[in-house]
Amino acid sequence: MYRTYSLSDVILSGSAPDGGLYVPADDLPQMTVGELQRLVSLDYCNRALRILERLVLPSDVHPSLLRQFAQTAFSKGDYLQLNCY
Repeated sequence: MYRTYSLSDVILSGSAPDGGLYVPADDLPQMTVGELQRLVSLDYCNRALRILERLVLPSDVHPSLLRQFAQTAFSKGDYLQLNCY
């Protein structure tokens, strides 16, 4: 039996107690072919944001804050050419 952790716990701890990575307890959200096709036309930042929105509950991170996180994560280095609107 595995212990479950909140997103806040995971972010603050960095790595799992055994030194490995945290993995979702449930199956990853599935996307339809149409949803995947719509991702193709998005820039990298918005594509990542759409995927994160499926993994992160709004009760853990408000959607506007999640968008800010994505913008910050992809605003430096190789991601300078990428947009996140």
